[in-house]
Amino acid sequence: MNLLSSYNVPMPKYLVSHSGAETQELLNKNKEFLPCVVKAQVLAGGRGKGSFKNGFKGGVHIVDSINKAVEISNNMIGQYLVTKQTGENGRPCNVVLLAEKVNVKKE
Repeated sequence: MNLLSSYNVPMPKYLVSHSGAETQELLNKNKEFLPCVVKAQVLAGGRGKGSFKNGFKGGVHIVDSINKAVEISNNMIGQYLVTKQTGENGRPCNVVLLAEKVNVKKE
């Protein structure tokens, strides 16, 4: 996203979090981000339909509250996300992206 922004490609505003506590701190300071999208930062497609080895479903969630963002961050960070592209071992999720929710007319 930084690279695209450097070429003036319109991008949603975003924050990067490494823990549930950091998610809470970031969103307390940036309440204008709510509602926001919490996305697992894993190098694999199909994150939205994936599931984590701890049983948590989905690597992309739209949330309306700080508490929900923290809960989801805690369920993702430190866990392995399994998608069609990762194989059964999955890939570790060490970071989540907190992005402003935007309405997309065309992808």
